[in-house]
Amino acid sequence: MTGKDFKNVLIKSGMTMTDIAGKLGMSTQALNSIFNGSDVRSGIIEKCVDKLGMSYSDFYHGMASMHDNYGAAFGSQVETINNSDCKDIGLVDRSSKQLTKAQEQIDRLLGIIERMTNKDK
Repeated sequence: MTGKDFKNVLIKSGMTMTDIAGKLGMSTQALNSIFNGSDVRSGIIEKCVDKLGMSYSDFYHGMASMHDNYGAAFGSQVETINNSDCKDIGLVDRSSKQLTKAQEQIDRLLGIIERMTNKDK
């Protein structure tokens, strides 16, 4: 995905560039440098899914008409998906969101356990 394509997806989110940069933990200048790039790293897209509440299909759905194959980032791997697999992105996206919610619940429970353990000391 080019920086220009990436910017167009983010504009459709309705958030300001300042808000997006803040949620991604970067400056607006760093975000603008991504927009000017020829290729957006999959880690940036993962951050958008995680921090902005976006989905992978937001970034890859529109590209199916432009190319026969496109990459989709899942975890630390990039998989190539062809047009016939586009419908599966929604399923993967939902699974990814469920895993994120589960991890958040685990983190909260670990925090509670840690506080209880520290209180007993």
